[in-house]
Amino acid sequence: MTKEQALALVAKHGSQKAAALAAGVTRHVIYHAIKRSENRKRGESSQKSLPEKELSARSLQEFRNTFDLETIVPKKINVALKQLGSGWLYEMEFCKSADITSTQISNFRDRYSDHIVCIRDRRRIWVGKKNIAEEMRRMI
Repeated sequence: MTKEQALALVAKHGSQKAAALAAGVTRHVIYHAIKRSENRKRGESSQKSLPEKELSARSLQEFRNTFDLETIVPKKINVALKQLGSGWLYEMEFCKSADITSTQISNFRDRYSDHIVCIRDRRRIWVGKKNIAEEMRRMI
């Protein structure tokens, strides 16, 4: 429907609603026929244009830091070990402090064997510093 047709129907029937009823279309058809034409006069498109966003390409390292457990878990373990300093925690407490699961820590335990002390009741202790862990192993 053109703007002229819509305006003629509105002039004849007195309102957009009455014009739409007489034409057998919805009021929105009449409204948009008039509105679309006004937008074109002002140089606007008939559809709303979305603001253009700048695309910032993300690096592979950012992807790894977000999704790769081979990168995320060791970083969390290293941070937790630094926080321990010269202290120690049982493995489950260490998992909680590092915000990792016991399954995740089991996959990386071999890499940090210098920081782990196994005690007699088969529990593991995580120590912040390697030299203190060595000293604790001699005590057992």
